[in-house]
Amino acid sequence: LGMSCLSGVLKAAIDPENDVASEESRIRGNTMFLHKDIMDAKTFDPFTHVYMFSIGFPPPLWEALSDMWNRSQAPWLICYHSPKVIIHRYEFDVELVAQTPTSMHGSKEGHMGYIYKRIGALGRRDLDRCDPLFAAAWNLTKEGLPTLQAEVEMQNKA
Repeated sequence: LGMSCLSGVLKAAIDPENDVASEESRIRGNTMFLHKDIMDAKTFDPFTHVYMFSIGFPPPLWEALSDMWNRSQAPWLICYHSPKVIIHRYEFDVELVAQTPTSMHGSKEGHMGYIYKRIGALGRRDLDRCDPLFAAAWNLTKEGLPTLQAEVEMQNKA
């Protein structure tokens, strides 16, 4: 479903007849979905924002994610676990910036969403740093919207 939605968004973005969005809000082609095992990654590089629908993650996964995060350069973490879990239990190098109640459209189930910012000075991010798990997709996003849209379309047909 996610790839189908991404394909539609990319099609609209490369459509020359589509002038609905302002230049500031246009998609730049830096979005791609992967179906991979996150445990094969060592870091979250090159991402600036790491989002986790983290409901139900087991403790060994949290421990691995914390290690990955603490080796990464990403400045932002968005998830559904409180500072008690993220900071105190699993020792992510973050501080809480905001929290808000959330729910999925059509669902009565709600969760608290948390936005965290990395603590400690990152200095200047190394923009060429990329975990091998993400390298092919990251390079694909640099090739432009038409190439990215064609790849997403091909994967949808597979």
